[in-house]
Amino acid sequence: MTSIELAESAAARPHLHAVDPSEPDHGIDRTRAVAAVAELLTALGRDIRSPHLVETPGRVADALIELLTPRPFLATTFPGSRSSRASSSASPETCRCRSG
Repeated sequence: MTSIELAESAAARPHLHAVDPSEPDHGIDRTRAVAAVAELLTALGRDIRSPHLVETPGRVADALIELLTPRPFLATTFPGSRSSRASSSASPETCRCRSG
């Protein structure tokens, strides 16, 4: 069995997701990512048929997907907070920093 065949069979098994599967995939091809990690491990001389490495291509691919998938967020500022005053050019505050 080739490393790609092993990776594809691992991709078919259920696994945990840190990334919500209902979110858009942002063009991510998980099957190809798993196969690429399997190929990399094989190129580095690792036997991915080994029981302690058989799940590794999927875990590495999932970790990279989570790391590289942007999460939506909403930044909030509150009236009167330092961050909202600092952005105003009409701020009455002066810099109290010493130079030199």
